[in-house]
Amino acid sequence: STLFPYSTLFRSGPQVDADRFSLGFQALSDKLEPSLALAGKVLREATLPDDELSKEKARALKDLKDKTDSPDDYVADLFSAAFFGSKSAYGRPIDGDAAGIKRVGPAQLRQLRDAALRPEHLLVAMVGDIEPQRARELVEAELGTQAWTVKAKAAVAPKLPAIQVGPRRSVKHLDKKQAHLILGWPAPLPTDPDYSAVRLVNSVLGEGMDS
Repeated sequence: STLFPYSTLFRSGPQVDADRFSLGFQALSDKLEPSLALAGKVLREATLPDDELSKEKARALKDLKDKTDSPDDYVADLFSAAFFGSKSAYGRPIDGDAAGIKRVGPAQLRQLRDAALRPEHLLVAMVGDIEPQRARELVEAELGTQAWTVKAKAAVAPKLPAIQVGPRRSVKHLDKKQAHLILGWPAPLPTDPDYSAVRLVNSVLGEGMDS
């Protein structure tokens, strides 16, 4: 468009996990202002039309159906369900289930956006050829409190149930030649003095799936 030329953003994309949602992009310093304006407009005003949402839902349902073709992801979901339990958000797969995907609509997503993507919850990290004061001005203009015209009630993180203590296991048989196994134990909080040592042990043991 005239307001946001194609060259504004070089690369952008959202990321989501059980704890956070983020939107990142790369742009030349002289394109930062229109790029940040575009990012703010996407976050605040995305209309989520039915036809586009239908495409995304179809893709999500296909990915869900094909999940057993990716044993790493599949066994991670089984582990989370066994470790945290179904009553915890951490115990449920981040991509949901087929019934939930089919049920969600644009209005529900817009309501969630207005409640969750709030300036008071926002953390911004920026690296590049720009003065800190100018960066603050741009962020405040596009992502600050005054930029948000929707006055929705901010979402509150739910209280998580306590993790069960004791041995348990989850076993599923797939028609694969390779077996995938996850062993897990409760670990110290990031604020615990032993946290750094546990992270080091985790790195030594492979930092995730390895052979």
